[in-house]
Amino acid sequence: MRAGRWPPGEKVCGTHCAGYGVHDIFATWIWQSGVAQGTDISLGVDNLTDRAYVPATWLTGPAPGRTVKQT
Repeated sequence: MRAGRWPPGEKVCGTHCAGYGVHDIFATWIWQSGVAQGTDISLGVDNLTDRAYVPATWLTGPAPGRTVKQT
């Protein structure tokens, strides 16, 4: 287990959880000319700082850590 992350399924607070802030970034590149015209590449990073937190619904436990997506 990484430091600062909770074990899966463990409730990290009582009946009230503290607020949290996370940062997500997203970028898209679309070619405007050439053989790749109209092609796009997207890259996103959720929870950029890899903060451990529990969403307001917290039915499934802590949120995942940093997540990177590419399409």
